[in-house]
Amino acid sequence: MGLFGRKKDENYYNTKIWEDFGKNKLKLLEAYTPDVGGGIARIHPDAMRGMNLENYDVIEITGHRRTVVICHADPYPKKVNTIRLDYLTRWHNLGLNGYAIVTVKKIKTIPAEKIMLGVMMVEPFQHTRRDIENIKCNLIGRVFMKSDNILIKYDQEIPNQGYSVAAVPFQVVNCSISQ
Repeated sequence: MGLFGRKKDENYYNTKIWEDFGKNKLKLLEAYTPDVGGGIARIHPDAMRGMNLENYDVIEITGHRRTVVICHADPYPKKVNTIRLDYLTRWHNLGLNGYAIVTVKKIKTIPAEKIMLGVMMVEPFQHTRRDIENIKCNLIGRVFMKSDNILIKYDQEIPNQGYSVAAVPFQVVNCSISQ
């Protein structure tokens, strides 16, 4: 219901929000559980069409800081002009807490030749050669910038117990690209 009990149709709100935010401004929402740590942004399909974005496009998001993620359409769109990001991306990479408004733009990327990661854990990170190979495999196809924080999920080998799924936060310390 609108002001004074008048019913507004949904298109009124969609158009109004689009005009208020501008073409490349989106409101942050919480990510879906399977997307946490994947470097994925879920964007409302109408907003994607308005910004000429397609699934798997790389986008740069600007809040207090900048970061890059891979764009996907939101499978359960409820609110227009929204973008769903996980906590690590919102808080650590963008410097935003809560439901802020961010600027989004499509960018082209350059593959990294060498990446230096720093572990963001208080306790020592015990790893085997197999763990390092799993981490390398998890980095293929990911997008990130220097100083981004990323979450890498992999099967960790536990002596005399087998394997368990581990999620370790890393910070991208340095990236070198081929010239």
